[in-house]
Amino acid sequence: MKTSVLLPFLMALFMASLCSAQNLSQFEGRLKKRSHNHSLQEKQLQPPATTGYYTPIVRQRTCGTMEADAALRARFPELGTLDNFERQMQQALQNQDIRGPQEIITIPVIVHVVHNGQAPGSGPNISQAQVQSQIDALNEDYRRSGAGFNNHPAGADVEIQFALALVDPEGNPLPEPGIDRINGGRNAWEDNAIEATLKPSTFWDPNRYCNIWTVQFGGSTADLLGYAQFPSLSSLPGLDQNMGPAQTDGVVIRWQSFGRVGNLAPPYDRGRTATHEIGHWLGLRHIWGDGGCAVDDFCADTPPAGQPNYSCIEVNSCAGGDRDMIENYMDYTEDACMSIFTNNQKARIRTVMDVSPRRKELKTSTVHLGGAPSGAPVASFTVSRRGACTGESITFNGQASNNPTSWQWAFYNEQGDLLATFSGQQQTINFNAPGLYSATLTVSNASGSDEVVENNLITIVSSTLTGPFTEDLEDLGIALEDWVLYNPDADRGFQIANVSSYGIGSHSLVFDNYSTQDDPSGTVDALISPALDFSGLSNPYLYFEHAYAAYGGQYSDTLVLFYSVDCGATFTPLWYKGGTELATAPTTQSPFQPNTNQWDWNQVSLGFLAGQPSVHLVLANLSGWGNYLYLDAISFIDGLDYTNSAPEVDFGVARTQVCAGELVQFQDYSSDFPNGWFWQFEGGAPSSSNAQHPFVQYNNPGFYDVSLTSANAFGSDGITAPNYIEVVPLPNLNVAITQGSPCGGQPFTLTASGANAYEWYDQRSGTLVFEGPSLTVTLYEDWEFTVLGRNNLGCESEEQFVVSISSPPTPTINFQGGQLVSSAANGYQWYLNGAPLSGATQQSIAPQGSGNYIVEVFGPDGCAALSQPFLLDLTGTSDPEDISASMKAFPNPTTGALQLEMDNLILGSLTIEVRNALGQAVLRQQVEKRAEHLSVPLDLAGLPNGLYAVTVEQEAYRGVKRIMKH
Repeated sequence: MKTSVLLPFLMALFMASLCSAQNLSQFEGRLKKRSHNHSLQEKQLQPPATTGYYTPIVRQRTCGTMEADAALRARFPELGTLDNFERQMQQALQNQDIRGPQEIITIPVIVHVVHNGQAPGSGPNISQAQVQSQIDALNEDYRRSGAGFNNHPAGADVEIQFALALVDPEGNPLPEPGIDRINGGRNAWEDNAIEATLKPSTFWDPNRYCNIWTVQFGGSTADLLGYAQFPSLSSLPGLDQNMGPAQTDGVVIRWQSFGRVGNLAPPYDRGRTATHEIGHWLGLRHIWGDGGCAVDDFCADTPPAGQPNYSCIEVNSCAGGDRDMIENYMDYTEDACMSIFTNNQKARIRTVMDVSPRRKELKTSTVHLGGAPSGAPVASFTVSRRGACTGESITFNGQASNNPTSWQWAFYNEQGDLLATFSGQQQTINFNAPGLYSATLTVSNASGSDEVVENNLITIVSSTLTGPFTEDLEDLGIALEDWVLYNPDADRGFQIANVSSYGIGSHSLVFDNYSTQDDPSGTVDALISPALDFSGLSNPYLYFEHAYAAYGGQYSDTLVLFYSVDCGATFTPLWYKGGTELATAPTTQSPFQPNTNQWDWNQVSLGFLAGQPSVHLVLANLSGWGNYLYLDAISFIDGLDYTNSAPEVDFGVARTQVCAGELVQFQDYSSDFPNGWFWQFEGGAPSSSNAQHPFVQYNNPGFYDVSLTSANAFGSDGITAPNYIEVVPLPNLNVAITQGSPCGGQPFTLTASGANAYEWYDQRSGTLVFEGPSLTVTLYEDWEFTVLGRNNLGCESEEQFVVSISSPPTPTINFQGGQLVSSAANGYQWYLNGAPLSGATQQSIAPQGSGNYIVEVFGPDGCAALSQPFLLDLTGTSDPEDISASMKAFPNPTTGALQLEMDNLILGSLTIEVRNALGQAVLRQQVEKRAEHLSVPLDLAGLPNGLYAVTVEQEAYRGVKRIMKH
């Protein structure tokens, strides 16, 4: 993404004024609606390497980091793209050596506990114990310490630890370590309100604190667990005004999934949501790369994954290789599954801590030690405008925290040459030459300094008025005089080419959308004209010639014409061509260089601007990583000077055979520079137009006439083209289950019909999962697919197909009165040590010996579910199995509130007893354990101080934990 205001400004204007009322797919050369992931090595046009089998697991965990990152980069395009981040990350990683012990980095944490007036320890106003339990979980996960935490054999000790801050930004001791309680005045928060209101008004200096907000999510984000802000890298451009992303930097977590003590919501009740989101905050990506098997998370030691995993079931979602690393903290599995950061992930994290702004400074923060705050300022600034003419002034206003005593400004041209330096908080600067300019502000006080850089922030256009002219690029000594070549990232830009339109001359301009050195998708490069004087013209026109060949597939480039009447402060889109409409030659996947016959001419009426004293025109290349685009003979003329007769009417379109619902761009090719047009479109919407190059949508199949009358001061001419547009019907798609039944965990087949080619997309992720008519799937919950069907003419239609999955509840087994008893169902089949028991088809059976029993139950629709193994020992000679190692009781010592947790495969009814030092039972309760993890609160507040034993018993199992109450 470009780093100057012109890119988002032009794109936003273009989308708002053209695409909101038009079909954006026409602008993009009929791109697919689904996202496409580019490879920096080779453009991929072949179908994905998938089989006809797709097995998503239950989707439950929700992380909004990628969505939040996209929104942040849209708001602050200076941040660049994630691809920019990754390229710089890979460079920085080359200098990172994690072999052997590393310095232990301590990250100070402030937890902003957001509530709505509840008492501390109630609801979202979470307790100090809950906050501390989250810090404990983070330290166990990032330091690979503690039983059951980061215990995977491939796990890495990241050698990072977290500590609660002891002082506020002014150095005052905190009444509760690491806690800032905030009455937000509302019951729930959506992400937009969090980013726009909550964070900017409550954040603490991100150079000294890791900011974490615990909230009650609501609205469109009601089921979100959390999200984080990715780091930036030191070589990226500066941030926007008002501190930009600095004031939103941090992590947001649902309070019910924060820590492992309190009123938590299983299965996200062990603190792994914060572990996951802080992983993003430290630069980690999801292990499936937020794409398919071919998309990378940039860590070689995490196996490829085709999609997120939501349960502890081991799967291999990509053909060949290792299974998915469901234990990784950066997957979507339940808290109980997670237990690993890898060495490559460690390297990324420690690289970020070395080079990333607001991360590297944390290594020297002392707020967790109780020391005085550093008080160093954080710089930012605003500008009065970002576009101006030569000779005009722009005011720069410095903004910074912590009372800077010094303000130092530096200004650079687009070549990076230092032009001037100034002191003082506010500066008014005159710019006397066209081009792009960067600004740097450095602020300092006795505690330190900070710098903000805005690369290519200012665009200055020429104020020298120019009358009609032609830029043919033949005299290179004066070519493009007073033009601005807008290339703010200083990579590929418009260049002189040794080929000319129609073979007349030797030179033209070319933009390289093709090169595989990097992916320019989404970038804008432009030619900004000198100031054009329209004050004495009656029929102004822009005329130019171009050559372009499409690359094919999803790769499409667009040429857009903008104009400005206020010295570049605002630009308005007027005309565009993209994809096949722009093409003047056949599609090719080779670098395109036109011959003399592969050019086309364009004439755009500017009559509505007649009388304007100063106009700037912009020809902008919007790259989609397609092919080379050539421009020549760029002419600004008064059409009246080239006209002595009525027009000879002519028009054209890129394709006369179109799909129902498609938007068609008509081009006026009339001679003698008309200034009036009257179009009629049979079967089109609109049915008539007075625009020079109108867009028309055709919704109904059939053949339709088109007529055009064009006129100038000398007269008019008209033509009707009968049956000019053929509208082809869209495929009539049908999707059905053709084999098997939609039972949870059992394969069945979906088949599409009514088209010639099919693409299947996972509706939740937008991932293309298969190409072909039939897809065999294994699902565990209701799922939705989008099927794209295409006929032989390329017309596409979509069908959303919802699969309703039927699954009986997972059965449980109890041993009662000498019988093995299953939970209720419609049918049963019992197994012993993996073998079916003949005739064992009732809800309860008499055991046939010691061993592992499993029951398979059936619902009313015949769908089945399996229980967990139930180990039964009938020898009668052994004591109950000791399960103490799988139990935890905390805090210990306790003042009354005790949390008992278990992690094992035992299911069914359990008896919990608390006995005093005399062996007397002082508390007894029955609980039902339905999953591997159990968490039970115990209230000992009414018991005398002393030593107690907490026992958990089932017929074949017994565990004991001793605790102290004081």
